[in-house]
Amino acid sequence: MKFPAVAGAVFMVYGCGGGGGASAPQPAPTPALANLPVTLSTSSANVTVDEGQSQTFGFTASYSGTSTSPIVADVRVDGQRYTLNGTPTASGTSFNVSLKTASMLPGGTSTGNVTFRLCTSADCSTVYPGSTQTFTVNLDVRLRDWATFQRDAAHTGYVAVNYNTADFTSAWSFATGQNQPSEIAARRGSIFVNVRQEDGVLSRAINAENGTVIWSYNLGRNVYFGGPAYGNGRVASLSMSSYSDSIPIQLITADSGRSLGVVTYASQGGQGGVPTFVGDDLYYQAGEFGNVVYAANTAFKTQIWQRDTFQPGAEGFV
Repeated sequence: MKFPAVAGAVFMVYGCGGGGGASAPQPAPTPALANLPVTLSTSSANVTVDEGQSQTFGFTASYSGTSTSPIVADVRVDGQRYTLNGTPTASGTSFNVSLKTASMLPGGTSTGNVTFRLCTSADCSTVYPGSTQTFTVNLDVRLRDWATFQRDAAHTGYVAVNYNTADFTSAWSFATGQNQPSEIAARRGSIFVNVRQEDGVLSRAINAENGTVIWSYNLGRNVYFGGPAYGNGRVASLSMSSYSDSIPIQLITADSGRSLGVVTYASQGGQGGVPTFVGDDLYYQAGEFGNVVYAANTAFKTQIWQRDTFQPGAEGFV
């Protein structure tokens, strides 16, 4: 008998002892992620921005150690008052981080944090141990004074800020009884207002944070008065009781409510308007028929000039 040739051979391997099968291959152990300690060039920044302006600032983050994996900088900003000013740039074992304040910022001070860390990828799913550091931003946005009616000599009432009105809540209230208060003026931390009380017209400075009265100055039992104006540390108001060719405008220190003297004007009667400061100079309208514009210097308490707008060619000169 003949048998066909065997084209191949099959080898069967059986384990010995204990009756168990062969062990499955084990994956190679994952190397531990490198430790990359990070040091910031500075731990914080004090940033001051004037109304409507923007400013750049930042820091350098340096690390020590090496890794066979990619090293990617990740920066997280707390809040919306400043943002990354471009992608962090690498230079050797350092990253330069540039930040920029947003435009039209609300006024006042705030503190926020910027978190820096090193990761193995852009999504930062894996963070290098020792690389996370915090950078503190102390931001101060300085708004210009609300110095007179509709804010300034241009009388536009414009303030270069953005506010979310949904975030507004009542902070405090100031009782005036049944008497209507005047227009206001304001500087940082203080609000100035005139209000009639039983003992006279009071010019008051109010704490903008809590509504408490900082000082109160009695302008006298005057029939007519307008709102205060603020300039260069001084508060001034038109307030009168009867006709005179020498009605005093009381100048008051904005800090303490102390008298600084007076400048004068003439008027036959009527509600006083709100004067306007330009530096140390004060401009206001009065006169027998409310037709005279005055300019006075509040530092020297002297009248600079006066102009009757009823005179030919004088209309619209201001």
